[in-house]
Amino acid sequence: IEMWSMLTMFDKAMELKKKYGGKSDPLSDKLLLKQAEWLLENGKFLEAADLFWTLGRKKRAIEIYGDKGYLEKLIEILRTLNKDEHAELIALCGHYFKLHKHYPYATEAYLKLGDLKSLVMMNIELERWEEAFYLAKQSKPLLEYCHLQWAENRIKKDLYKEAQDSYKKAGRIDLSMKLLDNLIDNAIYEKRFKDASYLLFLYAQDAEVLIKNYTSKDKQDVTSVKLYQESLDLSEIINAYDIVYKYIEEPFSKDLLNTEPEWIYNSCKFLINKVSNYNFGLTHIKGVSLAYIYYASAFLAKQFTAYKTSRFSFE
Repeated sequence: IEMWSMLTMFDKAMELKKKYGGKSDPLSDKLLLKQAEWLLENGKFLEAADLFWTLGRKKRAIEIYGDKGYLEKLIEILRTLNKDEHAELIALCGHYFKLHKHYPYATEAYLKLGDLKSLVMMNIELERWEEAFYLAKQSKPLLEYCHLQWAENRIKKDLYKEAQDSYKKAGRIDLSMKLLDNLIDNAIYEKRFKDASYLLFLYAQDAEVLIKNYTSKDKQDVTSVKLYQESLDLSEIINAYDIVYKYIEEPFSKDLLNTEPEWIYNSCKFLINKVSNYNFGLTHIKGVSLAYIYYASAFLAKQFTAYKTSRFSFE
């Protein structure tokens, strides 16, 4: 028997085993296992997998079917498996279907397994968002995960408002505020002060959501109230500064065409009062130049014959 096995003449070996070795048990027969390994080594993958399956080496068989892309064979096997006894094997089938991008078969595997999480994640990877959200409604953690992934998708496409809304739906106000904080920094760096002002207003709205009790002395509430008030104040400052900045740097801007000098002058006075007394924790104020404010104030005050104010601003 050993000689025929070494010569890979397994039929002859099996004949002798049956004749002299008693009744063969195919589920534990080392000879058949050796034959399966030989078939695998010689590239006869389908025959090897079939034999492994017959020998009860089901996981090994599924791995070969999956690695070599025998998906039709794999779906046949899947449909014979029982969830209670073969959950691991069903999951393995689903993995290979997904790997080979056969999503209908993968869906069948995950549904049979009742693996809602894998099904949702597969739909997210495929950007089949409607299906993902529909399925995720059955589980709050999965629905929150979907919203987080949708937010990341929106950020990649520069759709920041949608991303912010999605973060809120996921219950992650912190991520919404972090996104806004980065957008505010970018807007101020690019001198888009109107945009920065609006974003600060949205930031203040998020901060307000964190407040549980306005009169509470709880540390979290005190911090949130302070952040809310500072964000609103800074939004007003940045909004007023926009026209002053354009007056200095962009004198021919269309925003200045219908703007009366008095309005710009009043903006300067408002900013001098606010910025001079500014003692907030937000760092976005660094984008506001006091030099620009005082220069614009001095120049306009001179036009309105407010010479003391002009001299004070120049000084």
